[in-house]
Amino acid sequence: MLTTSNSYSSVFLQQNRLFLDSTALIDWAARPSVDSVFDDIQREYSLILCTASLLEVGFGAPGKAAVREIERCQSLYELGLRNVIDSFVLRNFEVDQKRIPPICAYNPTAHEWYASRTHLLTLIAERHLSIQTTRRLMLDAIVYTCAWNARAALVTDNTKDFMKFNETQKTLPSGVPRHLPIFTMGNVMSAQNSDVSYPENLLP
Repeated sequence: MLTTSNSYSSVFLQQNRLFLDSTALIDWAARPSVDSVFDDIQREYSLILCTASLLEVGFGAPGKAAVREIERCQSLYELGLRNVIDSFVLRNFEVDQKRIPPICAYNPTAHEWYASRTHLLTLIAERHLSIQTTRRLMLDAIVYTCAWNARAALVTDNTKDFMKFNETQKTLPSGVPRHLPIFTMGNVMSAQNSDVSYPENLLP
């Protein structure tokens, strides 16, 4: 089971939603054995894929991109046409006390694009990142913001960059960090047999 020792982060695990970033989708495409893992996971968690990942998964020069990545990108596109959600749709599910579909595509709204801009500008101001470095984090920013608004735990193999956004969040008056729980693909697979807790899972 995926858990957290951070009382604030527990909010993102209550809805049993996992938000997969592009690295998770690429890993999934590269390892067919992961199919059965996600089949099992969907009995407990809903999987959310961001449509922004269309710009990263299976992206490459003709003949260079992995075939399974291209197929994964195509399936994400089709999912976005068939089973698309956003923060407003999720709110309706919660009001009606319904679980969202086992797998769906998340479309960022204007609110999330603007919040992502704010996150990036905060990194420039507080971490003194260059504009060039910050631009490379643009899609990560939108995925992070969408996962936050979806009240979902984030699954990524790019924990270092996503933790940058967590570190810009203000702490509660009690001193508890306002963190989005982040797990790796390995964590998700391990959680099938034992508890994996954030942020302990990311400690060296």
